[in-house]
Amino acid sequence: MEGTPQFAHIHFGPGRLGLGLVVLTAIEGGLDIHLVARQDCELRADRLSVMLHQNGGGTRRVHPLPIGSLSAAGCAGDLEPEARAALRSSSLLVTTSLTTAGISQCKGLIAEVLGLRPRRLLPATVFIAAENDAGADGALLERELRALGIDCRRTMVNRLCYIPEAVVPNGGDPPGAPDPRAREVHADGLAEWVIEGKPDHPVLLALDRAPHTRFVPDAAPYELRKRWLVNGGHLALALWARRRRIVSMAVAASEPGRSKWLARFSAPLVRALETRYPELEDSERYTLDHVDAWMRHDDDVSRILRRLTRGDLLPLLDDVERKLVEPLELLRGMGESWPLLQQTFYRLQTILRNYNEYLDREQIENGQIVLTRERDQQVLERYRALLSAVFPVAEANRLVEQMDRAFDRHRARFD
Repeated sequence: MEGTPQFAHIHFGPGRLGLGLVVLTAIEGGLDIHLVARQDCELRADRLSVMLHQNGGGTRRVHPLPIGSLSAAGCAGDLEPEARAALRSSSLLVTTSLTTAGISQCKGLIAEVLGLRPRRLLPATVFIAAENDAGADGALLERELRALGIDCRRTMVNRLCYIPEAVVPNGGDPPGAPDPRAREVHADGLAEWVIEGKPDHPVLLALDRAPHTRFVPDAAPYELRKRWLVNGGHLALALWARRRRIVSMAVAASEPGRSKWLARFSAPLVRALETRYPELEDSERYTLDHVDAWMRHDDDVSRILRRLTRGDLLPLLDDVERKLVEPLELLRGMGESWPLLQQTFYRLQTILRNYNEYLDREQIENGQIVLTRERDQQVLERYRALLSAVFPVAEANRLVEQMDRAFDRHRARFD
């Protein structure tokens, strides 16, 4: 049919990772790209750009991104005509860069949009949720799509996209005001996109052209390496920086001796990973490359620790378990003890004891966060479970009691 692209890409979510990795890779592969955003989105397709920061200080700006259309959609009927035409392409890639919660909110829309694709073309469709933890709703969505014959791929995505900011236009009202229709994402040149399986669809061959894209038999080892060495190291550095009242991740990573500290932190994990997964070569270099990337950007420590607030402490503890405690437990199970990881956990409990530094008083006063004894008990039991994986029972109980007393003091201040 005239006007129908042969190989197309529909992407849900024009956020940091979506523009800075997923869409940019599809552009490099020459795909016809169409974005789908929330219904209240004001962005314009011709005002999206990415600033890539390379090692050595060089930058490359891709502006505007060559996007075919951007649909602000609450239902499939809101798609732009160009996106509808893309659904008739002979080979179609559908991706999301939504968070776990975002996938839960949009899974119905994604299924509805794919329901517009002719049934005969469903086997020529690839779906990839470019989120390292798509959650239960993401798994449910993939089961539904596989039942239709759609090829759903497990993946691991990794790129530091630390600033989505409004582009300042020439002129405007008032002159120089940020344009709500524009977005520029700043991304580091270091990137990694691992996709499980072979590139046996035309749209996957297009992605395979990018040097940072890798097709592997099993994506799980790469996800584990990224979670432990990148996410775990980043979180440990942010916790240390917060305690020292350092606001910039670049300043924290660049402090004298900090690179060696991070290398000592990651060394046992590298050995454990390469013993368990021999295909993960040069993981030590992998770690150092990411530390170099952290040094390049004036990233905000509070962005990394955004879950360290009174209302969202349980998700933070989940992060700590997956990124810091899980590898420690594995190493202990191998018959070895790693004091540096224990020191990192000591830093965490010290930070949590000084909880007044993290209270969002405005949200408490507005009633957005309610301090309750019941909620505190959930946090305390979760905290006790994590501590018990690292410390003797008596020590774990002592630390939990300290946090319990601190919670009582904080609730009293806002009663």
